Amino acid sequence: MQAALAGLEKKRLQAEKVAQFVESLKSGKLPEEFKPRMDALLYDPDKNTLEWKALEQAAIETNQHQVRVLEQCGAIASIHDYHLGAFLREYFAEGCGFPEIEPPVEPQDLPRAEVEAFSIDDSTTTEIDDAFSLQALADGVTRVGIHIAAPALGILPDSPLDAVALHRLSTVYMPGNKITMLPEVAIQPFSLNEGEWRPALSLYLDVAPDLSILQRQTKVEQIKVVANLRHDTLEPYFNENTLEQDSGHPYWQKLVFLFQLAESLEKGRGKYDPTRPVQLDYNFYVKDGKVSIISRRVAHPWINWWLS
Repeated sequence: MQAALAGLEKKRLQAEKVAQFVESLKSGKLPEEFKPRMDALLYDPDKNTLEWKALEQAAIETNQHQVRVLEQCGAIASIHDYHLGAFLREYFAEGCGFPEIEPPVEPQDLPRAEVEAFSIDDSTTTEIDDAFSLQALADGVTRVGIHIAAPALGILPDSPLDAVALHRLSTVYMPGNKITMLPEVAIQPFSLNEGEWRPALSLYLDVAPDLSILQRQTKVEQIKVVANLRHDTLEPYFNENTLEQDSGHPYWQKLVFLFQLAESLEKGRGKYDPTRPVQLDYNFYVKDGKVSIISRRVAHPWINWWLS
């Protein structure tokens, strides 16, 4: 009899506690008892706990999802953070940081290319991984250089940094954020930053005046990056309305040549369609947990291809 009474008393006290939790949650206040259990409540709840029962009841009474109830109590900064947390919990359970790693050794014996390279990226891009260059040769031939950043040149086989790259395999991109494949100490020495000499894998195309490709060659070398062009400042000068005459941008002629080459290559692949309508490209940004989508007009896919 005493055990039964004790059991009833325990249930009564638990019910009171749950009721207190529910009222607190409904008023937008997170009970202290919830804080150590937040990860479990969000992503792997034990539905027998008082905290989950209270959260579930508060969600029913407020006609909201449990996550929304927790957000309104300040348990998470935003629904965006909740989804990001779910992704990190599944794919980066040990965290998305890197162990202490010695920086890569930059190669010092690479030949220096006699070109001036420039990149084209979104204004938020921090890793510049490709660039172009143009050289005028004899008989109206233009040598087009396509330069790819080459951090692998500084990563020794079976080194700790090699193991990190093998484990990560790729950078993870998402709106307003990214999780890089390599640590910052391995990224910045090889990013094709304006004003710097950087190692690169270069593809050179010798292009005839009729835009046919006469010769191809590849090199591992150092290139001088003279400009990091950005979409937002470039587009007013290079768009579907500025293709017929020089818009005044210092790179207008080079960009028009690249556009014409890309268009010629599209024709060679049977993909050219002059009637294709204006297209929209989209950039995604996240600020304070809110996702914003900004469109930009692209007259032809070939412009978009070169500007991206």
